[in-house]
Amino acid sequence: MWPPVSLEHEGADWHVKDSITPSAINSWIGEEVRPLAAEASVAGSLGSHKLRATAALIAANDTSGTLLTFRGWALHDRTTLAFNRQLLPPLDDEIAEYQAPFTHPLLDVGPGFARRPGYYAKLAWQPPIPLRVELFRYDNCADPEAVDDQLEWGWRTSFDDVGLVADLGSGAQLKAQALQGRTQMGFADGPRRWVDNRFRSAFVLLTRPFGSIGVTARVDTFDTRNRGSDVDAEYNDNGWAAMLAGMREWQHFTGLVELLHVSSRRANGEDVGLRPRQRQTQLQAEVRMHW
Repeated sequence: MWPPVSLEHEGADWHVKDSITPSAINSWIGEEVRPLAAEASVAGSLGSHKLRATAALIAANDTSGTLLTFRGWALHDRTTLAFNRQLLPPLDDEIAEYQAPFTHPLLDVGPGFARRPGYYAKLAWQPPIPLRVELFRYDNCADPEAVDDQLEWGWRTSFDDVGLVADLGSGAQLKAQALQGRTQMGFADGPRRWVDNRFRSAFVLLTRPFGSIGVTARVDTFDTRNRGSDVDAEYNDNGWAAMLAGMREWQHFTGLVELLHVSSRRANGEDVGLRPRQRQTQLQAEVRMHW
């Protein structure tokens, strides 16, 4: 399952509610953070305050962090499919000697299934005002020195996330989410491991109806900071994105139009013939059918 961290997705199919493309945070959750999990929740009230706590034991997400390190942040609507592998960008010769050119996000690395189970935990608080605050903690507890016969490694990945949803009246809603974490892989090389990547991202989203049309605007910021002995600052990336979307529903159909601009910088883009600074603008439309 996808852990309950996204403020943008909903439904059994985990679709994005107000736009086509989710934020950088939730794009990454969709492609690299989808473990096998056993989850439980408990909810209650303290006076007029509502609380909900969720906790889970997880397995088969040991490679989470591979894409985020070797490629960086991305905005897209791709989601992980069980047992499918995802190609990595071209690796330099030294790293290619010990790292596979692909990653399976749904994978246990090391002997036995769930020998090192991870966990996630979430606390949601709703005070007696139109506001909800969520705190989330994730740790896959992978062994960063474990490797399988295909050269896929355990990546010890953990992150903390805070989310806020506020109803502003007249159907308007504000959502904000911020995530910060760290992933490590490989053996210790002096005081550092081969890979030690600290990552963070945040977004603010505002949606409001205008008659039969819903309009959504979002601004993202993101970066990674690599301090490993093999993967260092050359792999850092940073950037921002802005999105504007319109949505209208007709009975069993929903139509969306979205304009997305992404600006990012990654020093090692030159290794594959790309300029370090990249800017893309995308206009797309989508029709969804539901029943």
